[in-house]
Amino acid sequence: PLSPPRSAPLALPSAPHQPPQPLLNLAERAGVDVQAFVMRADLACGSTIGPITATETGIATTDLGVPTLAMHSIRELACAADIPQLLSLLTAFYRRLA
Repeated sequence: PLSPPRSAPLALPSAPHQPPQPLLNLAERAGVDVQAFVMRADLACGSTIGPITATETGIATTDLGVPTLAMHSIRELACAADIPQLLSLLTAFYRRLA
């Protein structure tokens, strides 16, 4: 039997279809896999503070989080192993700033 695909630790809404290269470089150095997700702006969907901040302030943003299926439903699903991956990426980011 086929083994299940390895979970990707990050969902990154970004345009044009790729996360920013500095983020990809940081993730590679931190040993974190990255998954890109793009939502078309002309289709209705939920939103997070990242896109709202980007459109209201004009500040370049990257919205980071763990992949979640059926968010806000009674059967929301995410992989527990993705949380330490996100923590590793954020830790690497803030250590870079220190």
